[in-house]
Amino acid sequence: MSGPLSQIVVLRTDHADRLSARLREQGVRATALGDRVRFGFHYFNNEDDVRTTLSILAERQPFRGRGRAARLMT
Repeated sequence: MSGPLSQIVVLRTDHADRLSARLREQGVRATALGDRVRFGFHYFNNEDDVRTTLSILAERQPFRGRGRAARLMT
């Protein structure tokens, strides 16, 4: 890993628009940026927010990339 740590997550996927829309439907602030979806956590989030996000990501989204998150989601 390089650079400073951050609460922001960026995942590469062939379905960034669909995934970000699904996250937003459940109240997670997410943005599609080309082939990536971006979201993050802050002091105002709670465990339910994390569970909701993980549940949506566990819907077997086709993530691409070499990072740890990409490996966890496949």
